Amino acid sequence: MAQEAGVFPKSLKSYVQRELALCKDENQSTACQEIMKESKEASSKLRIAFSH
Repeated sequence: MAQEAGVFPKSLKSYVQRELALCKDENQSTACQEIMKESKEASSKLRIAFSH
């Protein structure tokens, strides 16, 4: 089953919500979001590299 572009699986959304809920303050939340963003970008680059 193909997934729509830009739509994340429910399990990924749940994971992100759980991780952000563990943050004790705004600084931790911001850092966590930045790490997740970097991880997403890195995995996207790998997908592109291996698709060629």
